[in-house]
Amino acid sequence: QWSSCNIFSTQDHAAAAIAKAGIPVYAWKGETDEEYIWCIEQTIFFGDDNKPLNMILDD
Repeated sequence: QWSSCNIFSTQDHAAAAIAKAGIPVYAWKGETDEEYIWCIEQTIFFGDDNKPLNMILDD
């Protein structure tokens, strides 16, 4: 799963390419603060059990 760390720098064409490869993407340029928090939550918690990730990679 993938989300952005900056609501102003997400490159929509790059996010679309990642999504096209079958990777869930929760990011778009110009997200509101509320949308950003939602996207992060979608990335961190997932699956039927809504379990948190066991690793986060931040470049």
